[in-house]
This record gives sequence, structure tokens and C-alpha cells, in this order.
Amino acid sequence: MRNRTRAWMLISACLLAPANVVALGAQAAAPQATNYRQQFGDGILDAIVTIMIEDDGQARAVGSGLVVRGDGLILTAYHLVKGARTVAVRLRNGETFDKAELIAMDERRNVAILRIPAAGLYPISGAATEEAWVGSSVSVISNATGETSDAPLGILSSVSLADEISGAGKGYRVLRFTVPIAPTAIGGVLVDDKGRALGLVTALPQAQTQSYAVPLSSIVGLVRAVGLPQTLTASPLAKVSTAPYPIPQSQVSVPQRPVSPLEARGPGSVVVKPSRPVDVLLASKTIYVTSRTTFFKPEHLVNALKKRAELDAWGLTFVDDEQVADLVLTIDHVLFTYKFTFTLTHQRTGVVVATGSRIIWDGNLGAPYMAERVVEKLTQVRAQAPPPSAQPDDKKAKKKNSKDEK
Repeated sequence: MRNRTRAWMLISACLLAPANVVALGAQAAAPQATNYRQQFGDGILDAIVTIMIEDDGQARAVGSGLVVRGDGLILTAYHLVKGARTVAVRLRNGETFDKAELIAMDERRNVAILRIPAAGLYPISGAATEEAWVGSSVSVISNATGETSDAPLGILSSVSLADEISGAGKGYRVLRFTVPIAPTAIGGVLVDDKGRALGLVTALPQAQTQSYAVPLSSIVGLVRAVGLPQTLTASPLAKVSTAPYPIPQSQVSVPQRPVSPLEARGPGSVVVKPSRPVDVLLASKTIYVTSRTTFFKPEHLVNALKKRAELDAWGLTFVDDEQVADLVLTIDHVLFTYKFTFTLTHQRTGVVVATGSRIIWDGNLGAPYMAERVVEKLTQVRAQAPPPSAQPDDKKAKKKNSKDEK
């Protein structure tokens, strides 16, 4: 009798356990919200735009879009703009572009790229899907009805094929998450708890669930295939500017640290501030390497440069403290491309000694090629140094001869 009672108790416990676990899981997954403006600033919100289409002569907001390149490329869900006669894009600051051009699309993934005649926009900062572990916190940020700073917080539940979601299509990867999605959030961006973009929310209306996104890593090729915009045709009465085409500031490396002034030492001393890169380079002895991208670690480039005989011959050594370095070499990455850049800057004067770029896969595999480019650029700068001149000695000899004649 006791054995039978124990058996029934075990069976009852097994039957009740899943219900308890589900209840606890539901309690833990209660919707929360995060304020991305307070946590990461306005950078994320500036990259989210509103997609509008013309409906009976009136512009109607249908979803969101994502700025992926500073020269006016907007990423959004294809079904939002499919068949629309006129598509407009409204930036976060309220500026509206009435005629957005559909220039590329991927119908399988429900992704479209629009172009607006703008420059200097703030593109989103992306991250590889592998950096967002399943189970990490994620949010969806959209801007279909106006400025949005609070976003529901959820969990990245899986990375799977769209085939597992009824009505979502087949043959491509999706990021599934637990954040509840409103119809106006389509075209928004899925971000992790560090504010990095992971995917574009492209859920189709007939899909079983709306809580999935296409990884940005699956859309990179489509973005790269889009070339630079052609020069806009100006009106005969318009004043044509001769200034170069504006470059998105996110792709320009500019020294952001304060520059300490040079000071004269001792009575009668005079400071001559070096302005030529060659003069700065020849006077420098130490280099500090830093990186603004997670895809290229500084130590990879340092190790590759240490294998180059040129740096020893030039008397340049690497230091671990930025404050004591003469030169700072900064590595950066152009979003949605394989292009990595470097800028070598003199700390005290802010003089840019050399810049360059290389098309590589990542820092681990491409460090030797980037090191080769750095040495190449430094060699070009050093070649600008004037050759040693015997002029001073000749002047002294002439002066001595004139004295002897007297």
C-alpha cells in the first residue's frame, strides 16, 4: 500500500511540474521596458526613420526603417512599400523626403532598400549575430508614429530557419524573440542590451508570429551591392557648389582627445610647432594602437607590425599606455563592408601623420595585410624628408677661406 501511494505521489509531481515551470517562466518573462536614450544616447534613435506611403492624397505612416549608410540608404520591410506609388521617409528630426526610390529588394527575406537624396545621416552600429547569444536581452525600436525612447524588453529565444514559422516563407535565417510586436513596429530594429543592431523586423502580416527578424548579417550583401548615388542634376538657376560630396561623419576618423599645447623650456627658448607629417613622424618614437571595432583587436595589428623589420629600423616601439605615446594608431571599420581603416595621429599636436584602408575579412586573418598597408603609408611619408645636405659645411668652408684671405 505504501509503495502504491508513493508511486501516485511521484506521478502527480511529474504531472504538476511542467505547469509550475511554465507559470514561473511566464512570471519571469513579464514585459519590461528600457529607455535607450538614457542608456545609449540618441545615436540609435537617430538611425530609425518613419516609412510613409500616399493614401488618397495623404501621407500615411505604415512602419519604420533603418539608416544603414550615411548617404541616404534606408532598410525596411519590402511588403510595406510593395506596389506603392509614392514612398516618403521622415527622419527623427521631422525632416521629410517625399520621393524615396526603391533601388534593391530581397523578396524571400521581405527586405527592401530605399534611397533618399540625403547625406551625413547617422547609420546604425551593427553587430554580428554570433555576438548575441541566445537567451540574451533584446528590444525592438521603431518610429512609425513619432519619437520612441522606451522599448519593450525581451529575450532572444532562437536562431532558426523561417520554415519553422507558418506564413513566414522558406529558405532563410531568422532571429526569434519574445518581445511583443505591434503592426507599426514592422521595419524596426532588433537590438541587444549594448545597443547594437542585430536584425530588421520584417514579419509578414500572415505569419503565425510577428516576433522575428532577419539578421543584418544576411542583408550585408544586398547593401554592399548598392553603389554610391549619382551626382544630382542642378537647376540652371541654382548655384552649383564646387565642394566635395559630403562624407558621413561616422566613416571619418577625427581625433577626439584634447590636445595639450607645447611649452617653451628655459629662458629664451622658442617652440616651433611641427606641421608637416614627415617632421612629426621623424621626431616620434612610440606608438599606441587602439580600435573602435570589435572585429579587429589592437593586439592583432601590434603583433603583425612587430614582425616588420621597418619599424625597428625607424626606431619606433609600441607602448601599452596611451598617455605616454607619441603617436596613436586608431583602427576603424566601415559598417556593412569589409573595409577597415586606420589613422595615425600625433597626440600633442593633433597632426594626422598617415591614413589608409584595406579590404579584409577581420582583424585575426587580415592583420598582416593591414600591417603591410601601414608600413607602405609610413614609407611614403618618410620619403618626403629632404636628403642630408652638405650646404652648411660648404658655407663654413667659404667663410673660413674668406678669413684666411684677409
